[in-house]
This record gives sequence, C-alpha cells and structure tokens, in this order.
Amino acid sequence: MADFLKKWSSFKGDAPKAGQRNENALTNFQNRVAKQVELVDKYEKNPEEFADWRSTWFQKSGLKFKVRIGRDAIDLGGLQYVDVPDIKHVRDFLQDVAEHARTNSEFQQQIIDARDKRAASLMKNRSKKNK
Repeated sequence: MADFLKKWSSFKGDAPKAGQRNENALTNFQNRVAKQVELVDKYEKNPEEFADWRSTWFQKSGLKFKVRIGRDAIDLGGLQYVDVPDIKHVRDFLQDVAEHARTNSEFQQQIIDARDKRAASLMKNRSKKNK
C-alpha cells in the first residue's frame, strides 16, 4: 500500500465541480453521437457483415431503421424514437442531434437530466445489491 500511495499521491485531485460535470455530460454525449456516426459509416461499407448492433442507437426494423437518442432514449419534445426509411436518414438524424447538443440549451439540459437520472438509478440499484 505504501508503494501505491507514494507512486500516486502526487496525482491527487479534487472532485469535479458541478459545472464541470455538466460539461462532461455534454462532451460525453457528443462523443457518443460521433461514435454512432462511425457505426453508420461501418454499416454503409458492409451491411451484410455489420455485427455491432448492440452498440448502436439505430436498429434495422423491416425495411426501416428505428433510431433513439442515446442509450436511454432521451425525450426531445416527445420525440424519443424516429423511424426512418434508410441509413442516410439515420446519419442526418444523428448529425441534427449533434448540432442540437452543441447549440440548444434546452436539449443540453435534457442530456444532463437524463445522465443524472441514469446515475441515480444505477446508484439505487447498486445500494440494493449491497444490502
């Protein structure tokens, strides 16, 4: 233990400030949207061999694609899911989501609220398991 503390004590930091947590939530969300666009690219290159469905916010459903905003389907004015006709519309939707995440303060607050709600739920479930 002493070696561990000696090695890492010079890196000791403070907990993130409340505003920083919100910035991180938005940055993380934007990074996740960018990852979804990468998955769209991968799907477009070879739809038959695409195997990353568990990582996507979009799913093939018959002849359409179902797309949600984030893992927890963030509600944007009652719009949690969209059904689009093709992968190009998936990309357009994700790009619009990314733009709103950068510029729309109401949407940014919804992202932060969804993150906080998920964190609270995870903490509640963890405390139940530890009892």
